[in-house]
Amino acid sequence: MQAGKKRPLPLSGSGPGWQAGRSGGGDRLIGVEGDHLFTQPVIDRRERGFERDNLVAEKDASERKRLLRDIGRELRKRNQRCIARQTAPDGTPWEPRKRTAAGKIRKRVKMLQGMREIRRLALTATPGDIEIGYSGRTGRLAEVHHLGEVDAVAKDGPRVKYPARELLGWAADDIAYVRERLMQAVGER
Repeated sequence: MQAGKKRPLPLSGSGPGWQAGRSGGGDRLIGVEGDHLFTQPVIDRRERGFERDNLVAEKDASERKRLLRDIGRELRKRNQRCIARQTAPDGTPWEPRKRTAAGKIRKRVKMLQGMREIRRLALTATPGDIEIGYSGRTGRLAEVHHLGEVDAVAKDGPRVKYPARELLGWAADDIAYVRERLMQAVGER
C-alpha cells in the first residue's frame, strides 16, 4: 500500500474503519480485511419496505454528499468519544495497560488519545458514500491496536503482542442514527 493513501480498515469486531454508502445498490458497511473487501447491509431492504436508491437518488449529488458528510461527522464524533472514554464502540472497556514487574503502570495517561484527532481520523464524503478511517503510518498503528496484532515497539526493537482495543465501529445506536437520518432525508424530498 502506498504511503498517504487512505486505508479503510475492517468493521467493528474485525478492525478499525468503515464506510457507509451505496455500494452495490443499497446502504452497506464496507471494510477491508487483508486484501479482501467485504460489505454488510446497514438496513435490510425487506425491513425498510421501500427502495432507498430510488428515493435518495432523486436528490442531486450535492444534497446527497451533504447528507453523507453530516452523517459521517456525527459518527466520527461518536467514535472520538469512545476513544476518549477508553471503550470500544459497543461500550466495553479497553484492556488496561500492562503492569511492570514491580506492579506499577508505566504511564498514567489515557491510551491512544492522538488517534481521535480530526487530522488523523479522516472523513471523506462523496455523493455515493462516506469513509472514516486512518491512513498511512497512523492507519498501520490503528490496525495493530484495533486487531491486537504483534508489532515492534520501536524500529529494530522488541516485538510485542498488543491487546485488541477497538478504535472504530458501529454501536446499535449508531445504526439507529444512520437509519433515522436517511429516513429524515427521504421525508424532506
